[in-house]
Amino acid sequence: MSSKSLIKSVGIVTLATVIGKLLGFGRETFMAAFFGTSYEADIYYVASVIPNILFAAIGMAITTGMVPLYIENRKKSPELANEQASVIATLFLLFSVIVTVICFIFAPQLVSLVAPGFTDNPDHMDLAINLTRIMLPISVFLVLSSLAQGILNANKKFLAPALVTIPNNLIIILSIVFFTSTYGIYGVTIGTLIGGVSQYLIQYPSLKGNRLKINFNFRKHKEYIKKNVKLFLPIIIAGVSVQFIEVFNRIFASSLDEGSISALNYSMKLLYLPLSVLLMSIITVLFPNLVESAKEDLNQFISNVWRGFMALSLVTIPIAIVMIIDAENLVSIVFERGVFTHDDTVKTAYSFVFYSAGLIFIATREYLVRCFLALDKSRIIMYTSLFAMVFNIIASYILLQYLDHGGIALGTSLSFVLQTVVFLILLKNTLKVEKNKLKEYGRDILKLFILIIVLFIIGLSIKPLLNMINNSLFEVIILTFIIFGLFTLLAILLKINELIFMANILRRKFLK
Repeated sequence: MSSKSLIKSVGIVTLATVIGKLLGFGRETFMAAFFGTSYEADIYYVASVIPNILFAAIGMAITTGMVPLYIENRKKSPELANEQASVIATLFLLFSVIVTVICFIFAPQLVSLVAPGFTDNPDHMDLAINLTRIMLPISVFLVLSSLAQGILNANKKFLAPALVTIPNNLIIILSIVFFTSTYGIYGVTIGTLIGGVSQYLIQYPSLKGNRLKINFNFRKHKEYIKKNVKLFLPIIIAGVSVQFIEVFNRIFASSLDEGSISALNYSMKLLYLPLSVLLMSIITVLFPNLVESAKEDLNQFISNVWRGFMALSLVTIPIAIVMIIDAENLVSIVFERGVFTHDDTVKTAYSFVFYSAGLIFIATREYLVRCFLALDKSRIIMYTSLFAMVFNIIASYILLQYLDHGGIALGTSLSFVLQTVVFLILLKNTLKVEKNKLKEYGRDILKLFILIIVLFIIGLSIKPLLNMINNSLFEVIILTFIIFGLFTLLAILLKINELIFMANILRRKFLK
């Protein structure tokens, strides 16, 4: 592929990805407009938990395990690579079907486990069971979609995998708009199922010549299967533990006031908009350099790790401060329409503030996970993720007694803070960083704290003046310009070199 063709392909894929993410965010705004923070919205989001857990387990195995090995084995023997990939794909698909059937049968018990607060209301419980059973088959098609995506990417076909979220989100949006008045939340749930199926169907035509066949010859490839499971099981467990944080959050929220689950969901979706569009793009750009330096030069790896950590922290700080200070206006702009009232805005903004407080650590945690992947230390990721999950459960349960659903959000943020700190300590011990480097990094952390404190104080001081504008959108725009302007000035005064490095990353990602 020529450089010109490569740049064109990257541009098309990036555009498709951004459109898909914006449509996904638009899907949430339509849900908010039609259902607000009602019990129906709560039940819908609870019903979506189980398929997401099933897919998290298998999808993570496919993307981190099967596909890299498939590419490596294909160089030796394309026929054997295809046969082994077919065996693994069959195993994943069989597992997902069996688990889906079991979950369908025991849906009442699963709903009672995931949302114990619903058991007090038989109508809510029946609705949750029905919606869960409608959504469960999604996990099978998400596995098929993940397999298709992996094979297409391995064969350098990137467009179809990048498009999967577009029809999915469009179908859900259309189901909300056209079927809600007649079928209520059932219409949206069926639309969600069809959207899940579409993620595989849109890739199917591109699979021509690369389709994996059903192959039950597990005995012949027993050692290959064992190798896959042993090598990537830690990553699977880590991925599932992150999903279980969401599960326990919804378990706790189901015992609170109506709308607590949907308020948490809306605030989390709003939080993940900058994370998925901007911050994950930066992490993606940094990752290849981390992998290369981890294999070739550990000293360079240490420098790359810290420079990336500082750059990511810098770009996150002003975003998080704007989110915390102007949370209510942001939620109002995005969600307050239709049946989503001002009371819903206040409820959602309450948890959004606590989630936003952890944005820096959510982003840096994702980055540090990739640092340990570059070092082939997947067990560390597994153990710290399990530790963070347990901490999140305990912290959220304690804090919700005092802060309601805001306590659940704060517990989640604190779990990311803890895991980030543990990651940094383990990296220091693993890489045996020199004392003079540690002193330099300590000064960098101090500069970050100064940035945060000064920007936060100034932001809080000017907030009452901005309220006089009496226009939510203008308030957010003006506050954003002030915070980002002051951030740039302070970063220059504090001589934070990573500011230039961060600017180069963003230019490479978005202006290439």
